[in-house]
Amino acid sequence: MIEHEKRRKNQTRMAILISVGAVVLATFAFCFVGLILASFLPPVESAAEETQVITPEEEMTKLKATLDQMGQDSEEGLQALRRMSELEPENEAIRSLLDMAESAKKRRIAYGGSSYEERQEKIRSQFSSWSGAHVDLVSRIKLAMNDPKSFEHVSSDWVDAEDFSIIVTTRFRGKNAFGGTVTQTVSARYSVDGNFLGMVE
Repeated sequence: MIEHEKRRKNQTRMAILISVGAVVLATFAFCFVGLILASFLPPVESAAEETQVITPEEEMTKLKATLDQMGQDSEEGLQALRRMSELEPENEAIRSLLDMAESAKKRRIAYGGSSYEERQEKIRSQFSSWSGAHVDLVSRIKLAMNDPKSFEHVSSDWVDAEDFSIIVTTRFRGKNAFGGTVTQTVSARYSVDGNFLGMVE
């Protein structure tokens, strides 16, 4: 009986020691894993760093630096000018620069991203280097004539339209339905790339 009691006490002590050892081991493992994981995480920024307040003067200085670095014709420069105009709506110099930058952006879109020289070259390529006639417009005129063989080109020129397309005007001679030779003028609108956009009255 006494031996049985001793054995039971020893088993109880052993169970308690195993339980305590398991708890200590689990705590150690948890701390160790936590330290390893923490080494892979980025440092946490303080709330003060996240909520830095920039004064309008500091923001204006940064915007001017962006404008100087990127130029007013860039998208970043245009965004900087827009923000500068919001910060100082009464500043005429900023307003004027913004208007110029906005106009330049519209031209770039209308020119298909081309420079002025590239645009001029695209327009020149629509005209015959031999006669100066606008190749597509002459073809359209001949299709509408009574006697296409009587077509005689007199002159062709073009002007810019407000939407950055061009208006081509061609003067020509040809025979009418009665056989008489007449001089006529026809105008049509074209894109910079030479796409026909319609006749102009």
